[in-house]
Amino acid sequence: MATPDERRARWEKSLEQKIALGFNVETDPAFLGWIEEWIAGKITIHEVQRRYAGFNRLRYQSSPIQPDVNLTGLLEKLREGIPELGDLPLQETGERTQTSRTIDAAWDIDE
Repeated sequence: MATPDERRARWEKSLEQKIALGFNVETDPAFLGWIEEWIAGKITIHEVQRRYAGFNRLRYQSSPIQPDVNLTGLLEKLREGIPELGDLPLQETGERTQTSRTIDAAWDIDE
């Protein structure tokens, strides 16, 4: 099991990488509080993910601006432009969760 210092270093490295690649980084105080709980060893990273997924569901549902996106059409355009995507199956939420767990195990992400 990782120490708080190791988890903090892992979190900071992850932030640096995301920022360097131009990704948006969550700054909501609730999320950052969950990260601090994980760093302290009070909750697991999977609990952070569960809370954050619920948080985002509520955020989306309460947003006055709903995106007008045809995801199926967007996916078809991507597949036209990148033929290699044609072979990739769409995944249900449960499958994505299992894929995440597999990736976590491969990267040796512990609680």
